[in-house]
Amino acid sequence: DGVVSAGGALQALPRLAGQVPHLAVFRALVVVRERVERGRARQREHRARGEEPHHLTGDVHVAPGRVQGLEAGAYYHHPERHTLVRISDAGPIDPGLHSPPNRTMFERSAFSLFLVCDRRAIEPLYGEKWRDFALLEAGLMSQLLELRAAEQQLGLCQVGELRFEPLRAAFRLEEQHVYLHSLLGGGLVWEEGSL
Repeated sequence: DGVVSAGGALQALPRLAGQVPHLAVFRALVVVRERVERGRARQREHRARGEEPHHLTGDVHVAPGRVQGLEAGAYYHHPERHTLVRISDAGPIDPGLHSPPNRTMFERSAFSLFLVCDRRAIEPLYGEKWRDFALLEAGLMSQLLELRAAEQQLGLCQVGELRFEPLRAAFRLEEQHVYLHSLLGGGLVWEEGSL
């Protein structure tokens, strides 16, 4: 369904579709690197007190044939080097891991982005509130990613519900790695009355 404006006209809405260039994905992910750079002074301060800084990383799953120049599979975004490191073939993601309202958008997407934190790095800083602060950071990161993606003619959609546990092995995550949030990304196609 479309969105009706105050004047009663049906407005065009974007949907995810098509293949995207890998450079556009890299340019959108640069905000992860920028957050790391901004946090270096804070990290030095924590290390001076004998604390470890927290780490929020982006793991990317590329759908087959959807991102030009990248093979399908699971990738780790290295924020300091700003590179995507291929972890595994990881096969297609089961659409059933998404809630029913999100499955069509997932099937149209070119890639999935998962924000993950290392509990060992953040818990010494915030104690029992570590997850609250990690979720705040994930929310800020998601907003920055959406803004940067739009500059690259990419669409990103935050996903509210996802069963992540079956994906842990594909990304080689250990017990201390905690899934926080995910986004679906792809090219934007504007169609009247579409989602």
